[in-house]
Amino acid sequence: MKIISLAYFTASLGFTAWIIADSHVVTKSVCRLVLARYTHPVSFDIAYGIFYQTGLAVLIFSTAACMAYTKNDSLRKHLANLQTGILGFVLLSFAVRILTKEPEGMLPSVMCHFALVLAFSMCFMVIREKRLSPKQE
Repeated sequence: MKIISLAYFTASLGFTAWIIADSHVVTKSVCRLVLARYTHPVSFDIAYGIFYQTGLAVLIFSTAACMAYTKNDSLRKHLANLQTGILGFVLLSFAVRILTKEPEGMLPSVMCHFALVLAFSMCFMVIREKRLSPKQE
């Protein structure tokens, strides 16, 4: 897991350097960029789309793997919250994309709001962690 984390951290530094070097590569919001429907893609769009989508896939599968092997009940609950939030975000986005027609370019904005499912799920992790941490005076 540390190797994967390091690889994604390094890739994010690479994207940061790319954006600093060429500020014109960012031409749309992340929600519009990762829909993976490229008609005339530029290399940045392809690279970032792969980075984003593989990152979500790694989170989904690694949380499942970690839940299977951990003996720590609190960690298992944290992982379940994280995986539920990611799957809720991704599956709702896919469902909306499949079931609706795009109303004048508004779909990426609507899909980004599904990230609130992930944020809400992570709130349970914060509440649990706060409850479990020793009180400091």
